[in-house]
Amino acid sequence: MSERRAFPLFVACVGVWLVWASSALLRTGSPLDLGSPYLLSPLLLVAGVVAGRVAAELRHRLVVLAAVAGAGLWLLVAGSMYLNAQAAVGVQLVALAGLVLVTEPRGTRGAPGRAGLTAAVAAVGLLLAARSDAAATLALPLVVLVAVVARRGDGPRRRPVVAAAAGLLAIAAATVTWLGSLDSWPDGLAASSSLSAARHTLWGDAIALWRTQPLVGAGPGAFREYSALASSDPDLATVHSSVLQVGAELGLVGCVLFAAVLLSGLRLACLGSRAGSVVAVVAWTALGVHSVIDHLYEFPSVVLSAGAVLGWAGATGGRGTSVRRAAAPAG
Repeated sequence: MSERRAFPLFVACVGVWLVWASSALLRTGSPLDLGSPYLLSPLLLVAGVVAGRVAAELRHRLVVLAAVAGAGLWLLVAGSMYLNAQAAVGVQLVALAGLVLVTEPRGTRGAPGRAGLTAAVAAVGLLLAARSDAAATLALPLVVLVAVVARRGDGPRRRPVVAAAAGLLAIAAATVTWLGSLDSWPDGLAASSSLSAARHTLWGDAIALWRTQPLVGAGPGAFREYSALASSDPDLATVHSSVLQVGAELGLVGCVLFAAVLLSGLRLACLGSRAGSVVAVVAWTALGVHSVIDHLYEFPSVVLSAGAVLGWAGATGGRGTSVRRAAAPAG
């Protein structure tokens, strides 16, 4: 799919989501608050895509890398954001560093400053990702992928990668929905520190609320009022699963639109070179899978960084380690 269709499709999917979320707010008597994650996060995602595209096309990209490394370092040292969200940002920073590595000409990777800043972004990203077991697990294959693509000089065919990514997202969503419907979890899951008893309760409450209005959902904010556990602890105020949160509050229609945004994001990731596309697809999928068992899309820095990776990858069309000739160092 060409850029002429892929980006408008992505924006259209986000737009329809915004219309549905806005109608849900109005239907339940809530004000149209742009601070609502259902409205703010999609807008920031599109802004991140645009920013990533612009940044990738700048001649002085070293300034961008320095800014990204600085922001990541601040988050690492002084950030008070939810640790799993910090870790999710870290995975996107690793992906961004990987994009720079696999899409720059071989002869310019060691340009003064560029290699050091790229390594700094990657290092900060890995340190952030290490704050969550799930994020660290998802970052590992991304690192391996970047190393393989950089060595080979090109990425795999896009279609099988996108199909595998879409399948993985579907399996993750189906698995969490199934687990949420169980009265008790298998012993191994029940003992897991990641899939705790609190998550079991929250997911079960979300499924129960979803069943009250399966098509349209109970409305934004309804879950916290419905769940005794969510209303008793601010740290547990969300479902800790994006798909179940959307299902409970925006219904099946919301889930379909959520899936449309995720899938159109995969298409958007494929606008660039094969090397850049596969890195962006894996990073986008990693965030989707992680957020299926957590709540990550509501954090501005998460969606901004994810959008930036999509936009940067899309700007690499015609670039790739095996096809670009060495050029004068940019920046």
